[in-house]
This record gives sequence, C-alpha cells and structure tokens, in this order.
Amino acid sequence: MRWHNTGRSRNDADKGHHVDGKAWWAFDKNHPNFACEIRNVRLGLSSDGVNPFGPQSLSKDMDVFLRPLVDELKELWTSGIDTRDVSTNNSIFRMRAMLLWTVSDFPTRSSLSGWSGQGYDACPTFNEETPSTCVIDLLEMEASKDVASPPAKRVPMERRGYASIGENKIQLLTNHFKVRKVLRAMEWFYHYSVSITYEDGTIVDPRNVGRRIMKNLQEEFITELNGKEFAYDGDKNLYTVCEPLPRAKLEFRVVLLNPMSIRKLESADLGGDDNPKESVKKRSRGFSRFKTYKVAINLVGVIPIDAAATALRGQDSNLYQDPELFQKAVRVLNVILQQNAAKRGCFLVHQSFFHNEPKNFMDIGGGVVGCRGFHSSFRATQGGLSLNIADVSTTLLVKPGSVMDFLLGNQRVKYPNLIKWDKAEEALKNLRIKATHSNLEYKITGLSTYICDNQMFPMKQKTATDGDGKTETKLISVFDYFLRHYELDLKGSKEFPCINVGKPERPIYIPIELGGDNFRLSFGMPAAAHQTLIVGMDVSHGSTHSGFPSIAAVVNSQSSSMYRYHAAVRIQTPKQEMIESLFQKVSDTKDNGIFRDGVSESQFNQVLNIEFNQIIEACKFLGADNWSPKFMLIVAQKNHHTKFFQADDSPDNVPPGTVVEHTICHPKYNDFYMCAHAGVNGTTRPTHYHVLVDEIGYCPTDLQELVHCLSYA
Repeated sequence: MRWHNTGRSRNDADKGHHVDGKAWWAFDKNHPNFACEIRNVRLGLSSDGVNPFGPQSLSKDMDVFLRPLVDELKELWTSGIDTRDVSTNNSIFRMRAMLLWTVSDFPTRSSLSGWSGQGYDACPTFNEETPSTCVIDLLEMEASKDVASPPAKRVPMERRGYASIGENKIQLLTNHFKVRKVLRAMEWFYHYSVSITYEDGTIVDPRNVGRRIMKNLQEEFITELNGKEFAYDGDKNLYTVCEPLPRAKLEFRVVLLNPMSIRKLESADLGGDDNPKESVKKRSRGFSRFKTYKVAINLVGVIPIDAAATALRGQDSNLYQDPELFQKAVRVLNVILQQNAAKRGCFLVHQSFFHNEPKNFMDIGGGVVGCRGFHSSFRATQGGLSLNIADVSTTLLVKPGSVMDFLLGNQRVKYPNLIKWDKAEEALKNLRIKATHSNLEYKITGLSTYICDNQMFPMKQKTATDGDGKTETKLISVFDYFLRHYELDLKGSKEFPCINVGKPERPIYIPIELGGDNFRLSFGMPAAAHQTLIVGMDVSHGSTHSGFPSIAAVVNSQSSSMYRYHAAVRIQTPKQEMIESLFQKVSDTKDNGIFRDGVSESQFNQVLNIEFNQIIEACKFLGADNWSPKFMLIVAQKNHHTKFFQADDSPDNVPPGTVVEHTICHPKYNDFYMCAHAGVNGTTRPTHYHVLVDEIGYCPTDLQELVHCLSYA
C-alpha cells in the first residue's frame, strides 16, 4: 500500500503505474485530505463478464447488485474503516477508499450508470446535454451554430531559438549555484493554511507576532504534532515535507506574555495609600499578564516534490499540466530557507537575511545604520535548479540607542532644545521601542500635545482620610505619575513632549527617556520596430502600512523613433499590482509591443489572462472590425539578484550590451538577461526580460536589438 509512494523510483522511461496518470494527480490535487494518507486506496470497477443483452441480462436488475457496493463505497469514502498496518507494528489507522476508474464497453456502461445508451441523449457522460442530430443535418448544424468556446488559458510562450548578433562571445561568472539534490521525487510538500485569532474571534495580524506564536506552538505541542517540524512563512502558510501533520484540521491555544497588561497598569488610576507600588501590584490582579491566541491549521493541498525535481534535470513542470506548480514547489523551498535563517537569529525581509553582527552595520548618519546581508532564492534554469545567492542586500535600521539619541542624530543637532518636534514626530511614528521601565515593546503612534510636566490625565484616587473606599478623580501629569509610581526622576524628559504608544481615542504616554533600544527593521531602432507601438506599464505602491492608493501608469510611443511618449496616470486600489480598467485605445494603425514592469513569475498568469484580455477587449470595442493589431508582451524585471562578472578576474563590469540567454535562463520559456548600459563598477545589474506573447514574430536577434535600442530611448 506504500509502494506507489515510497518503494519505486520515477524515471521518464519507467512509467507503468496508475500514479503516473493524469486521473491520479488531478484527484490528489482536488482532494488533499484523502491524498495526504498514502495508505488510502483507489479502486477500479471492471464490468468484464457482465452480459447486457439477452435473457441473462442484468440490465433491468442491475441496481439490486450495485446497491451493496454503493453503500460500502459511500462508507469507505465518508468515514473509512479502522485498519491494522502490519508493516508498522500493527498500528491502527483510518483507511478510506474511492472509485477512480471504471472499465466497461458502452452498453454495459449504460447499464451501470442507469442511463439509456440508445436514441437521443444517449451519452452517460453528457446526459441531457448530449448533442443529437440526423447525419443529413450534421454539416448544416455545425455550420450554423454560433456557440463560442471558452478561451484557452494563456501560458508564457516557448523559446523559438537564440540570437546570432554580437561582436564576440565572452565567458562570464554568475551568482547562481547548481542544486544537486532536493528530495526523493515521489514525495510531497503538504500545504496548510494558518489562521490566528484572539479568543473573541478578532483576527490577529501575523506579521507582528506570527513567528513567535508558531515557535511557541511547535515547542509546546511537539507531542500533539507527533514530533513533526514545519516551515512557516510568517503570514498564513505552513508547510511540512514528506509527511503530513497528524490530522488535516488542527486547533491550538497558544499563550504568550501580554504586553497590554503592563500598558494598562501604566494608564491605571493612581492609588492614595502610602505605598504606590503595592497599590499598583494589587490592581494588577485584575489584568491578565498573558494573552491567549487561537491557531487553526487546515490542510490546503499537496505539492509534488517532483515539480522541483524536474528542474534539477533542466525540464519544465508540464508533466502535471500545471505551469504554476513549479513556482509553488519553489516557494516551499524558499520558506524552508527563511525558517532556517530565522532559527539562527537572522532578521528577515522577504528572501533577504541579515545577521545581527557588528561587522554588518555601517553608520550612514541621521540616526540610521545600514545592515549588510544576503539574498537567496531558487530558480529553474537550463542547467537545472539553481540557488541564486547575492551578498549585496542592504536594509536600513534605526540606530540602536535611546529615543533622544536617535532624534539628535536624525536632525543633526547637539542639544535637545534644538530639536524640531514636528519633524521628530514624523520620524518616530511607527517605530518600535522597548521601554526601560517595563522591558516591553511598543509602537510609537505620535507625541503628546504638551510637555511631560504639563501633559495631564484624569486618575481616580482613594480619599486618604475617610478609609471608606471612596474615590475621587484628580488630574496628574505624566511626569509626576512616573515619579511617584516608579520613583524615576526624569529631569531630562520634564520639558519635552511624551511618546504616545496608545491610540488617538485612548493615548498612553511614556516619558521620552524611557524609550529604549530600537532593534526592528524599518523597511537607432531596428527596421521591424517602425510599425510597432511600444507600451510601457507599471504600478507604484505607497509604504507598507500607509493605506494610500497605488498609482498605475501607462505610456505609449508616439513616433517610429520611439523618443516621444504619451502618458496616462491614475490611482487604483492600494497594493493592487494588476492595473485596473485597461480599456482605452492607443493607436489604430500599428502592432503593439507591451513592456510590463514590476511583476514576478507568480503573477504572469494574471498579466496574461487579466490585463492582456482587457487590452484585447479594448481594441475590439474601439476598433470594431477595422483594427486587429498583433501583440508582443514582455515583462522586464529589475528587482532580482542575478549578477554577472567577467571570468578573467577583471574588476570591470561586463561590457554594455551583454546578453545572456543560455544556462541560467528558463529551460523552456523565452527569457534573457541584458546589461544595456555602462555603469560604475559594482553597480550594474542586468534586466531580466520574459517574453510572454509574441504574435508579431520577432526573431531573437531583432527582439534583442529592439530591447537594446529602447534602453537608450
């Protein structure tokens, strides 16, 4: 029962098992809960020996024979039966089964399905939708019917060949490293969704505490997970390798220290007894020092590791009729890299990793330091699966230290009384700090309106003389509150605004001296081109948490020289990469060459089947029957980490105009790298071009020459 998964090898020349068929793979993809247990059974029903004709025919009473079979199949599918596995010390597991194949001739198939196989509507598959007609009328019907079939899903075009232009060929080195082995091809990645909520059902943003919660879960519930480790992407996805988690649906309650418990104490009422600290301690019993999170983990699907293993052999993943399957497998490998880096204490920014070591930091002024790190990601190439590693990733960090030191450095002044507080509030907003009095983390939301000594807030106090439990509300300054509660003489904060770590409707103030170390990441044209209209498209997004609309821009050339362009700019939904409402005419005489910027390989499907469809529909709507241009669609990627170096140890950049279309390019689809310009040593990065559609029919030489010329237009 395990052999199909663990006991056989997969070679292209040795495919003799049903597991290699499309039906098996399609079923597993649609029913991951069933597929995750490799001991579940797939059945075939053969009607060999059943006589559908004559006096011995079972066709009239077929349901009598099928009823017990149908009942048992339903039980096996819905609930399964307890089964003893002798290969694993007689352990008991719940085995399920399903009917995947039937083998029968057409008359017997009709009997089994209960559908008449004669006359009109004779097909058991199409049933009442069976097209029936006389042979004489067949040609007329086919000619007259006006039924539009759904458009085929577009995929990136295949490579047509290689270019022949160029003065000479040179040897280059690149930062791609060949992967020799991933895992056995017959194994799986198991994909789970992760939902984190508070006990009241409110959704938790996993970007802030997701990794802490899942780390705690893995350590605390290691027994419930059967010792199985997982890779978590820090958001809503979790993966296991080779074996699934114990159940398809799991729920846990994870308890972490609740920072709000201390925050509430800091904004609590000041007691009137002689021992303020004891008073605060008594009231702390009313606050929970811990926060409980509910974590739901649900199986989403399975991803065959073979989707990545084929890339090791320089092949594509069309074996499973899913062009995006390789991207899913590679995403799992990248998440595993992230998980390992996080365990080693690295800062993570997407696929870039930063070690917290002094040698990696450089002071760039203004209270900000740069942190050197490296980037890594897997890619499919003609030479097989490669790991792209770049040691040039840099991110910006607020320089560790007190808030006051940061502001002095940020505004480049020597004394606090020279700080401009309107600019200070803008610089501090959304930074995370650790308060020295509580050792807890906060996010700065702003500054107080008044200085610390004058910023008042109401606080209930017990009357000191009555002793009858009565209270009265008095105003107290933030400075006096911290002086009396924590015995802190904050003379350096008295004359300056407070840090607000609360919400606008309920501010929580901390004197500026209590802001401790900040350690979080902030974050001449070819002849063929003269009849081609060049269109460029890109979307610009605001900062991560700004909520501002995204800005979409489309430009198109207005002359054959490609030096004059018309531009259209509009706002759209925040963080939406696909351009909305691409429905306007740009020309009525030329073919269209479209350059799309800012999308990754995982978004090619949306570009091809959403944006491109809108452009085609716009042309049809505005041009009617008189305008039917041909299209070429190219994605230009600049935000990647592939670099080239001269092989002779030369310190110079690669020559301008260098094109790479072999070895590290995709094994099937049409892509190439180009370094069009000369640049300062060490700064040149090639642009990665992906040709998704080419209805115009450019040969590789003309296309690369066009792209090179447009780089200077």
